[in-house]
Amino acid sequence: MDIRIATFALSALLIAGIASAPVFGQTTSAIAIITDQESYTNGDTITVTGNINANTGDGLTIQVISPTGNIVAVGQADVASDGAFETTIATGSLWSVHGAYTIKVQYGDTRSGETTIEFTAASPPDTGGTGDMEAELTSEYLFTVGEDEVGIRYDSGTNTIVAMAANLDSKSLVIEVDVANDGEIVIALPRHLIDAKDQVSDSCNADGADVAYIVLVDGEETWVTEVAREAARTLTIPVNAGAQEIEIFGTCIVPEFGTIAILILAAAIVSIIVVSGRTRLSIMPRY
Repeated sequence: MDIRIATFALSALLIAGIASAPVFGQTTSAIAIITDQESYTNGDTITVTGNINANTGDGLTIQVISPTGNIVAVGQADVASDGAFETTIATGSLWSVHGAYTIKVQYGDTRSGETTIEFTAASPPDTGGTGDMEAELTSEYLFTVGEDEVGIRYDSGTNTIVAMAANLDSKSLVIEVDVANDGEIVIALPRHLIDAKDQVSDSCNADGADVAYIVLVDGEETWVTEVAREAARTLTIPVNAGAQEIEIFGTCIVPEFGTIAILILAAAIVSIIVVSGRTRLSIMPRY
C-alpha cells in the first residue's frame, strides 16, 4: 500500500514538473501592432507602431497587401533596445482598390503579426501614356544597356544625378547621386526598361499586377511614393544630404541583348555554320 502511494505521489510530481517546464521549439507569440487610424484615403500616411518584446538583433520587415492579394508596399523598420518600433507608410497609386488592406510584420523566423486597415482609393490612374508628370521632368539621362541606348527623365531639384547604370544580374537600376541638400528626386522609369510585377519574368512586357519597387538609398530601404501609368512609373524618392547611391530593384529589366545585339549574334551563328560546312567539304577526299 505504501509503495502504491509513493508511486502515485512520484507520478504526480513528474506530471506537475512537465506541465511547468518550458516547451522548447514552440513559435513565439505574435507581434502586436497598431496603426494611428482605422481608415485612410489616397495620399494619407500610415503610422505603424508595435513591440517585439525582446530585441534579438534581427531585421523587422513590413509588407502591405491589397484586398486583391497584391503587395503594394514593402519596407523595414528599426527596433529600439526595448523592442519598440515605429514606421510610416505612404499610400500611393498602387493602392488602387477600395477595401481592407493587411499590414504584416515579420521579425526573424518565428515572430510575426498583422493588422488590417480600411482604405478608400482615388479614381483609377490615367493610363493613356506617360502623362503630364513625366513631361514636366525636363532633365534626361542617356546611357547604354547592352546595345540599346535608353533615356530616363528625372528632376533632382538642387541635387545632381551623376550616373546611371542597369545591373542585369540583380534586375536593378543603380543611380549615383550628389546630394547637397535634403530633398526629393523624382524619376520616371520606363516600363520597357525596368518594371515590378507580381509574376517574375525575364520580359518587361509580361502580364501581371504592379507591385512596389524596392528602393535603397545608400543601402537602406526607404519608402517612396509612386504614380503608375501605362508607359512609365514615376517614383518620388526622399534623400538626405550626403546620400551617394540609389538602387531601384524590379522583377524585370531590359534584356541584356537588345535588338541589334540579337541580329549580330544571329549573323555570327549563321557565319559559323556556313564556315563549318565549307570546312567539312574542303577536307572530304576527292576521287
